[in-house]
Amino acid sequence: MDALIRYGFTIDEVKLIMDSLSFLSSIDDKSIEKLLFFLQSLHCDEDVIKNIFICNPFCFMKDIDEVKKLINKLKEYRIECFPILFDSNPFLLNKTDKEIENFYQKKIKEGYTIEKINDMLFSIV
Repeated sequence: MDALIRYGFTIDEVKLIMDSLSFLSSIDDKSIEKLLFFLQSLHCDEDVIKNIFICNPFCFMKDIDEVKKLINKLKEYRIECFPILFDSNPFLLNKTDKEIENFYQKKIKEGYTIEKINDMLFSIV
């Protein structure tokens, strides 16, 4: 939780997150920092990161290696603008790479193009 304060979250923002994820205080600061730095490496700015964490505090429960697999899978499908993607759909971080693969394969079988499926990901909340 201290990692969020150091990053620039206000006490009220941290409380808002804790209202959804009561055991936030027991999550290791290093895990939170890894996720923060990884999102920054994807060019997510402070506002986007705050939106992600406030809307979807459950992403703190994800192992950073699982998040990296998710990102790699999305890159395979030509997703590049992660700040916009996660700002519009922060719950996508809860998915696994396998769930994303299954989603794409199902939509492809339904006749959707990769571009259309990508558009869906940017608009699903």
